[in-house]
Amino acid sequence: MILLNWCLILTDRNLRTFSQNLSNRFPAKVDICSIDLNSLRKEQSLLAKMIILEDKFDAPEILAGVDLSYKESNCIVAYVALNFKTLEVLECSAIKHKVVFPYIPTFLAYREGPPILALLENLEKIDAFPDILMINGHGIAHPRFCGCASHIGILANIPTIGIASKFLYGMSSEIPLNEGSYCHVNYRGQRVGVTFLSKKGCKPIIISPGHLITLESCLKIAQQSLGGYKFPEPIRLAHKFAQEGKKSVCNITGSFNAHNGGFSR
Repeated sequence: MILLNWCLILTDRNLRTFSQNLSNRFPAKVDICSIDLNSLRKEQSLLAKMIILEDKFDAPEILAGVDLSYKESNCIVAYVALNFKTLEVLECSAIKHKVVFPYIPTFLAYREGPPILALLENLEKIDAFPDILMINGHGIAHPRFCGCASHIGILANIPTIGIASKFLYGMSSEIPLNEGSYCHVNYRGQRVGVTFLSKKGCKPIIISPGHLITLESCLKIAQQSLGGYKFPEPIRLAHKFAQEGKKSVCNITGSFNAHNGGFSR
């Protein structure tokens, strides 16, 4: 049973196993009509019970972001690691991966999980694994409290933060109006995130905890990792790298790396 296998990662991180397990569930391109969404909903609800909303990290050194770009049936999943204190770029890595699961709102982890886990497996080999990972998606601000950031956090057993540009679920009674201000997002009586106005003239971003981190720390880290743009630097640079990667490596297989910021910021 896949759920039993997933639980094992809490004691022994084996990303190859989990990437393969998630990929093997949908080995070929899946038609949306053939997917048992009710089973996946139940699965997400079970995983949500494993989420730990406590700060389970000590003096983090590497803050990273991950984002994907798509072309036809493939994606480029890009990873940028920064020094936690200085925001200096330490590592840029990306891999090309086949996409078999369609885009279905609230089930993003089944589409992007296998590529992200495959990339994290590569990072273990070069000793560039993040202490905290930002994911372009939602954490617990999700109808079953288990968005892509939470899903990946559980499988990889690392602190994760969801950073998104739009609401998925949840509501805020107020809108932040001043740069640097924020408002809480609530869903079913639970505080699941914040809307944060990171840059004047831009729409607020949505920040939610994924796993092994508190909402307060998510907000603080997002604030500290801004570089004058709308999105925190790990996500902004990962998005930029993913887009550049799509143009340059869409016709090759395997992975590529760029050290010390192999692209202009």
